Amino acid sequence: MTKTSHKNTASLLRLYCLFLFYGTAFMTQSTEAEDRALLIGVGNYQNPSVNDLQGIDLDIAMMKESAALMGFKDSNIKILMDGEATLGKVTSVFNDWLVKGVYPTDRVFIFFSGHGANVPDENGDEADGADEVLVMHDAAVEKRGGKPTLAGVLVDDEFGKMLSQIPSSETLVLIDACHSGTVTKSWLGGGRLGWGETQTKFFEYPGMPQTTKGSFAIRSKTPKSNFVGVAAAGDGEKAIATKKGSLFTVSVSESLKKAALGSKPLSPSQIQKASAEWIRQYKQETNANFALFQPVLTGNQTLAQKPLRLRKVGNKTRGEKWQKLEAIADNAEILNISANQGNYHVGDNLVIKIDVDKAGYLNIVNIGSDDDITVLFPNGGHTNNQVQAGKVSIPTDEMKSKNYILKTGEPFGDNIIVAFLSSHPVNVYQSGTGKGFRGLTDLGLTEMKDIATRGSFSAVSENSQDWFKAGKIITRVCQSASDC
Repeated sequence: MTKTSHKNTASLLRLYCLFLFYGTAFMTQSTEAEDRALLIGVGNYQNPSVNDLQGIDLDIAMMKESAALMGFKDSNIKILMDGEATLGKVTSVFNDWLVKGVYPTDRVFIFFSGHGANVPDENGDEADGADEVLVMHDAAVEKRGGKPTLAGVLVDDEFGKMLSQIPSSETLVLIDACHSGTVTKSWLGGGRLGWGETQTKFFEYPGMPQTTKGSFAIRSKTPKSNFVGVAAAGDGEKAIATKKGSLFTVSVSESLKKAALGSKPLSPSQIQKASAEWIRQYKQETNANFALFQPVLTGNQTLAQKPLRLRKVGNKTRGEKWQKLEAIADNAEILNISANQGNYHVGDNLVIKIDVDKAGYLNIVNIGSDDDITVLFPNGGHTNNQVQAGKVSIPTDEMKSKNYILKTGEPFGDNIIVAFLSSHPVNVYQSGTGKGFRGLTDLGLTEMKDIATRGSFSAVSENSQDWFKAGKIITRVCQSASDC
């Protein structure tokens, strides 16, 4: 609703840090389809020598949303997270969930986010003597044939065999893991992406084979090449994890949502280009200290131009995020909020007024008919959200002095504006994405839930001083006079 005035092959396929695979169609589906998705995320590792990764839970949440955009039902999505994502469990669920009960007309979606690594090649099929692996929760360093290696990892060769056993001809695999062979530490000091330092998604252990490639090799036993890949980074480049999610996963998620909203086709080739631009802009806007990595398109070039099938979401007026935030507001102590109008046309100014009866921390968000959330306050023109008792008007004088005003824009339809006032210091702008007026991330949404729970609990606790209030108003952006 709001806009800121500041513009803000057949046999071998390699995944570098993230590969996107899909089968020949993704356009048709049997009426008896059992489309199935397996989402695997490992942020916490059993072995203390493996650095834990931040934001992997958000990666899973984003890919669950992406699966829904592609038409996968909740009942047909399995999630293996952290302790459940052991090598044995992943292999078992892979075989029982994705091989059995799946037919050629069914679609399969596989996602992994976690560490990657290299191990000594044991079958002599790698020129550099190293295989690439995905590091599961139970990964451990051991010696095999006198050489240091890893147990509890999924080797590229084995993963290729597992994929070849899936009956589906429409398989989508996203893997967000880094496999750079250069010596590196897991933490890159000084990188700040709004909230939290950057991490490379690569596990290095003593004696690990050194290689300059950054790929996870999948060996397909099928005679035809029906895969295409979009890699987050090329050889020697490193994918990045943050508390707001892994950068390439975020970029792919944003591309899918934007395409679904506009009912526009989105091919792997377009995903590669959009992701490259998203990562470039994000690094530029945040001044983050990580080496820029360039997504790479590889695989079947014909399939690279074919669009994925996405569910249209442009007419949605009560999306999942809308419902979650409205439920938080409805169950909180009432905060009085009002707007200067009920209906708006594109370009109209929005003014919000809140009655603050005691000092606290104020966050205001807008959810549009596309279920996209924008943080209206705080923002780039007014970053401090601590407010005093009295009438608070948005835009504030500080915002106006910096030319930060609220103007309505597309998409057309209903919008809900929700204001949260809390005793606990929470600033969802800091964890948001973008510049000026930021988008609310899953981390920010979790923060809102946490302070709401804290305030609700304290309401029945005599010893707690925490409190939480919320208010909402529903407005409409009209396409024409008759629309209002």
